[in-house]
Amino acid sequence: MPPGHRGPLIDRCQPARCSNSVIAPEHLPIWQAEHASLTELRSLPALPANRRALIDQQIRDVEIALTKARET
Repeated sequence: MPPGHRGPLIDRCQPARCSNSVIAPEHLPIWQAEHASLTELRSLPALPANRRALIDQQIRDVEIALTKARET
């Protein structure tokens, strides 16, 4: 992880898309915080439609990752 970085590394292996990616129990709070942050951003009324669609996809990816983590 890059020094000082907090949160998921979106440009790296994605748990929602990569079976080799693993989320350990200690990672859950980071992914839950990411979900909360994206959900809050999604609720902004002035958000352009294309940005809202991108955030919706990111939320789906985070939810898939969280579901996988909870199943292990």
